[in-house]
Amino acid sequence: MPQLVAARVLVGLTSAGIISSSSATVTALIPSDKATWLRSYADVANTIGRSVGAAVGFLFTKTIGWRWCFYSNVPLILLCAFIVVHQIPPDSPKSSQSMDDSLPSEVQNIDWAGIFTLTITLVQLILFIQTLQPGQIQQAQTCWAHHPLLPLGSMKKAFGGYCLSQFLILSGRTGLLTSVVPYFTRANIGGDITTLLAGGTLLVGLPLGGILANHVVRRTRHYKRLGLIAIILLVLTYLVVFLRWREGIHIWEIVFLFPSGLAAGMFLATQFIGMTAELTENNLIQCTGTYYLFQQLGRILGPAIGFALIQGNFQARLNWKLRGLPNTSELVRNILNDDKFSRTLPAPMQDVVRECYLYGFQFAALFSIFSTIAALPIVVLVREAYLD
Repeated sequence: MPQLVAARVLVGLTSAGIISSSSATVTALIPSDKATWLRSYADVANTIGRSVGAAVGFLFTKTIGWRWCFYSNVPLILLCAFIVVHQIPPDSPKSSQSMDDSLPSEVQNIDWAGIFTLTITLVQLILFIQTLQPGQIQQAQTCWAHHPLLPLGSMKKAFGGYCLSQFLILSGRTGLLTSVVPYFTRANIGGDITTLLAGGTLLVGLPLGGILANHVVRRTRHYKRLGLIAIILLVLTYLVVFLRWREGIHIWEIVFLFPSGLAAGMFLATQFIGMTAELTENNLIQCTGTYYLFQQLGRILGPAIGFALIQGNFQARLNWKLRGLPNTSELVRNILNDDKFSRTLPAPMQDVVRECYLYGFQFAALFSIFSTIAALPIVVLVREAYLD
C-alpha cells in the first residue's frame, strides 16, 4: 500500500505539470487567434483520456489483473516522450539562457509552505468527511506568502468564478457517479458486463459533449448560454436519478447516465474556453494550473462527500432495520466493508440490505443536485468574454 500511494503521488505531480505546460506550449507555438480553440481541444483530449482510461482500467482489473493498469502506461509514456522530443521545437538559445539564469530565483519564489499546508489540509479534510467527527480543538490562524500559490488578483475577478463553478460541478458529478459501480453491485443489478456498460455509457457522453460544445462555440463565438443549458441538463439528469434509482432500476435505465456525461462535457468545454479568454500570457500558466487544481479538489472531495453520505445513511438504516439480531454490529460492519457480503445472507435479509443501500444512495443524488444548482448563479453572473 505505501508503494501504491507513493506511485499515485508521483503520477499526480507529473500529470499536473504536463496539463499546465500544454497550455503554455500552445500559446508559445500557435497564433493568438487559434490558441484559444486549440487549448480547448487539448482540454477535450484530456477529458477523452480520463474517460477511456477509466473504462480500460476497469476492464483490465476484471480480466487480466489490476497490475496491467500500470504496465499499460509504459508504452504510452514512451510514445509521449518521443513526440515531445521530435515534434515540439526547442526553445531559442536566448530564452533558454534567461530561463537557466532565473531558475534559482523562481524556485525560491515558489510557495512551498502553501503547497505543503494545502496537502495536509486536504488529507485532514477527507479524513474528517469520512469519519464525520468534528475535532475537539479549533484554532484560527492567518498566514500570508510573499508569492502565493494561487493568483489572488485573478481570483477576485471572473477567473475566480470559473474556478468555483468547476469545483461545485465536479464535486456533485463525482460525488454521485463514483458510486455507480457499487450501486449495481449492492442493488444486484446485472453482473460485471452490466457494470462495464454503465461505466461506458457514463463516460462516452463526456468527450462527445466536449467536442460538440467546441464546435458550437467556434461557430457562434458564444459559450455562456451553452454552459447554462449544460447545467440545467445536469440538474434534470440528477433529478431523474434521484427519483428513479432510489427504488432500483432496470438495466435499460443506464441510458440516464449518457445525458449526464454529455452535459458535463459541454460545461467543462465552455468554461475552459471562457476561462482562457480572460487570461493573458503573463498569468496563463499559473491560472491554468489553479483552474485544474479546483477541478481536482472537486474530484477529490466529491467522492469523499458522496461516500460519506451513502455509507452514513446506509449504516444508520441497517442498524435500525437489523436491531434485535445477534451480533448486529459485526454483521453491519461486514456488510459495509464488503459489497458482495450480503449475497451470502438469507434472501429476506438480502432484500433488507438492498433497501437500506438504496435509501442511502439517494442522498448522494441530492448532493449532486444541490452542488450543481449552486454553480448556476456563478455562471449567470460571470461576464461572457469576447472571443476572437
